[in-house]
Amino acid sequence: MDIDRFEAVLRALEAGTIGIVARDLTEPSPLALEVLSARPYAYLDDAPLEERRTQAVMSRRWLDPQSADDLGRLDVEAIARVRTEAWPDAASPDELHDALLWLGFVTDGEVGSNPAWRGLIDTLAGDGRVQRLSAPGLWYATERADLFADLSAEAREGEGGLIEIVRGRLEGLGPVTV
Repeated sequence: MDIDRFEAVLRALEAGTIGIVARDLTEPSPLALEVLSARPYAYLDDAPLEERRTQAVMSRRWLDPQSADDLGRLDVEAIARVRTEAWPDAASPDELHDALLWLGFVTDGEVGSNPAWRGLIDTLAGDGRVQRLSAPGLWYATERADLFADLSAEAREGEGGLIEIVRGRLEGLGPVTV
């Protein structure tokens, strides 16, 4: 190994002139694969090759440049499927109320996109279990009224409520971008 160049790389990393990009991949990168397959010369112990955990790492046998670029690419259909599974599928007033407790709120558009939800929301509103912010058109569980009241207050106390609402929405939306 060229120790002088290695030290130069470390100094450049420390100075920030070389950037590091971390990726969660389904398979090892070509460099990591070479490290894993260094066979007998990279190991200091006497364990046989069959006992090494590195043998359990799956990798493609033929790695061309085009397939290497696609290793970390996410499947759009899989993302859509996860988003559909994450969104609540309430079939009764109690189920919709429970969903509103963790989801935070639903919009008028979201209620309108599910034909059964209009009746469920009306039932919950009649029982006083949901409330509506008319300006943005949001429905939320009455138990969460304090979160929405904090948001409308002019004080900075609303940040905790906003964080809780955003967390709930992200749980129901699934994978989303900014």
